[in-house]
Amino acid sequence: MLRKHIRLILLMTTPAMLGVACTHKPKLVPYGTPEEHSGYVPARIAVLPCRTWPDSAGFEKRPLTNVTDEDLDALCKNYSQFVIDGFKDQPYMRGFSPKSTLALLSAAEQENLLNEFNSHWQHTDTDCQKCENTSSFYVQSIQNREGWRLWLSSLSKAVRNADAIMVPFVYYMYEKTYLDRGLLISKRAAGVSLFLIDTNNGYLLWSGGREAFANDQLLVGSNANQKGTWPAWTQVEERLFIEEVWRDFPGRQVYK
Repeated sequence: MLRKHIRLILLMTTPAMLGVACTHKPKLVPYGTPEEHSGYVPARIAVLPCRTWPDSAGFEKRPLTNVTDEDLDALCKNYSQFVIDGFKDQPYMRGFSPKSTLALLSAAEQENLLNEFNSHWQHTDTDCQKCENTSSFYVQSIQNREGWRLWLSSLSKAVRNADAIMVPFVYYMYEKTYLDRGLLISKRAAGVSLFLIDTNNGYLLWSGGREAFANDQLLVGSNANQKGTWPAWTQVEERLFIEEVWRDFPGRQVYK
């Protein structure tokens, strides 16, 4: 009778417990340096070229991208330059530029490694769909994958044993129009992330990022066919690529 009673309790409580698990809000990993990695400054950072966030690594809070490949490539190119410029006059930030990283990979006959990047970010059933931001998604979905950690180790060996990689991401870029109290709004927006990842274990040592947008507005008159004009993407970039992206980067000096 006791065994039958215990089984009845389990049958009654399991659905409730499962419900709690399904609705549990994932832990937020904010931008900056996790407490457990505070004070650690990598000696050699392999900076990768900017890349778009893999489509296979989607989560609910990530806005959809709807711009052309040319627009994405242009933003990524400018973001890469922003990251490179961020190393200037920084004595404690030591890294191989994207160009140097590519040259070292080529010399080691490992240039195909960068083409394999997205294959380690493929969707799985355990991905964190409820994550709030990119760093949370990485820590809870990608960081501990065995294949990813092996990939990091291979890249490190090819780039003079770099102890960390830096990955600039454009994680969304979109444009849309909508009406707001008699005004036709033409909006362009983008979000970027920047990861510093330990090549020994995949840990996220630091992350940064920013989101920005620009609007053009047109008063809607009697002409229903009126069309607004798009703000230049340079307006978005001017609000996107600022010192805030680097906040709390290990070893970074802020000169005022």
